[in-house]
Parts: sequence; structure tokens; C-alpha cells
Amino acid sequence: MRKNGFTMVELLLVIGLTIVVGSMSAIFYSRFLIQTAVLNAVDQVAGQMRKAQTYAMAGKQNGNWGVSFTAPTLILYSGDSYALRNSVFDEEFRVNSNVSISGLTDVNFGRMTGLPGAAAVIVVSGGNNSQTISINSQGTVDR
Repeated sequence: MRKNGFTMVELLLVIGLTIVVGSMSAIFYSRFLIQTAVLNAVDQVAGQMRKAQTYAMAGKQNGNWGVSFTAPTLILYSGDSYALRNSVFDEEFRVNSNVSISGLTDVNFGRMTGLPGAAAVIVVSGGNNSQTISINSQGTVDR
């Protein structure tokens, strides 16, 4: 008489393979999420830099525009510096908590010229991933 069903060995084999595949998937997925968070933060920082530069060149609010970073928030502001800004015009953007940004405290672009007060290198990192954004003395924002 033949019995239908699975043996204990077959069940343990399937459970073991499921655990291995699930663990590997979780590891790759978490790395993917961090890499995506870094790339999104790079896009966000570079975009806000370009926006501040555009506002400054257009003479919006008749003043300079800049970007400041206070973890975990990017702040687009109007004024000669973050400390001297007109906070009515602040635009705040949250950055993913898995991402760290270094090299950026306050980048300010001059009214009409759009030139930065100083060249800057900004490093966005998370996990083993890091990306660099540079702003040269001519105001070019490169990623």
C-alpha cells in the first residue's frame, strides 16, 4: 500500500531552501532601498541647488538664494546667509533618514549672477554607497 504525502526530509528541504532564498532576497532588497535613497537624495540636493541658483539669477525677492542642510532637512531660503534669511520664503525638504549629507551647511548664490559664495563638494552617503555633488566657482552643479 502506497501512502500519499511528503516525507520529513522533503519538508525540511523545502523549508530550508525557502529560508535561504528569503534571507538573500531581504539582504538584496535592503541594499537596493539604501542605494535608491542615496540616488534620490542626490537628485533632491542637486535640484534644490539649481533651483536656488535660478531664483538668484532671476532676482526673485530681490536677493540672494541658498540651500542649507540641518539633518534631516534641506532648506531653500532667501537671504545673504541662512542666519540672515527671510524665513517667510523658506522651502523645506526632508531627506531620507538612511542617508547622510556632509560638506553642506550653507551654499548661497548671488543675486543676478547666480555665482556661489564659494565652491563646494557635497557627499551623500548611505550604507556602502556614496555620491558626490560639486559646485564650482562658476556655479556649475555637477553630480
